[in-house]
Amino acid sequence: MIVVETGEGLSNAQSYVSVEEATVYHTAFGNSAWTERADQQEVSLVKATQAIDAVWGMMYGSRKKTRAQALLFPRLGFYDNNGDYVEADEIPRCLKTAVCEMALQYITQGTDPLENDVDSGIKRKKQKVGDLEEEIEFDGTAQVKSVKEKNSRVNFLLQPILRQPSFGITL
Repeated sequence: MIVVETGEGLSNAQSYVSVEEATVYHTAFGNSAWTERADQQEVSLVKATQAIDAVWGMMYGSRKKTRAQALLFPRLGFYDNNGDYVEADEIPRCLKTAVCEMALQYITQGTDPLENDVDSGIKRKKQKVGDLEEEIEFDGTAQVKSVKEKNSRVNFLLQPILRQPSFGITL
């Protein structure tokens, strides 16, 4: 059973969202893939939490509530980009929603959320086992999508709690 952050700044927390919370969320949106993969729910929530903190954590508003806490939330109280005050013991709803979305993506696509999405552009691949021969023909369309690019929905959901770049402008 995973340890869910309660807002206290737990030193052993693994996720911002419990399996029960995620199930309520995904049921409300008709995401049947979530309930069909009960064996992957906990690991997907932990991986999603880790990925979100790793990729977007440096842009969160404020600072961690305590040095000993395992995750990057809770934070010291701050105003989010919507002008709402985020309490020091609060895990913002937008963060929980983003974790639910990324966890579902992990379950449905089976890829680690921290891996870049690579479309190799392979047109044809030929392999020969005896005397080990391999031939690959590329079509010239290879692309690499960063974690943020392949998770644009998560990026959008987190906007209320991310610091906005100032571009050196002081008002």
